[in-house]
Amino acid sequence: EHLEIKGKSPGQKQIFTDQEIQTLWDNKEKEGVDSILLLIYTGMRIGELVSLIKFHINLKDEYIRHGSKTQAGQDRIIPLHPKILPFIEKRMGLKSEFLFPFPGETKKMTVDYYRKYIYYRTLKELKLPRLTPHCCRHTYSSLLNKSVSNKEYIMRLMGHTDYSLTANVYTHSDIEELKKAVQSIE
Repeated sequence: EHLEIKGKSPGQKQIFTDQEIQTLWDNKEKEGVDSILLLIYTGMRIGELVSLIKFHINLKDEYIRHGSKTQAGQDRIIPLHPKILPFIEKRMGLKSEFLFPFPGETKKMTVDYYRKYIYYRTLKELKLPRLTPHCCRHTYSSLLNKSVSNKEYIMRLMGHTDYSLTANVYTHSDIEELKKAVQSIE
């Protein structure tokens, strides 16, 4: 009762507003913006983004099989929203096996480099609030929550599931349903 905590309350999530997302879209040709939109429309963590290799991307069926951190999140299916497909297609032409290598190189970019020299620099240049990269993940979850009624799909897309191991092996129809769920985001 004698403790006063300033700032936001624990568990309070910050997300990008529709207007801030639109600012990103309005500047989609600017360096760094594609990666932020990719984070917002896939729910990937920045460690997953910088470690993403082209081999994990299925352009034909429009999904990524990737993920880390939690057991449920490993090798999860991440459907690709049609709006972000052009960014991925463009980056598939890079010489590196990584979708986001160090600029001008082929080796894997570090999380710290991405955070400091791409993510925060891009937000600053666009005069957007300094939300953390993890706020992109919260934004993705919120977008899904607004447009997807099946909560199991949301849990699977976020990699926050605890159901049986066999449920983690998706059939093609499951992938199609997950893609439809992501495509319902406006």
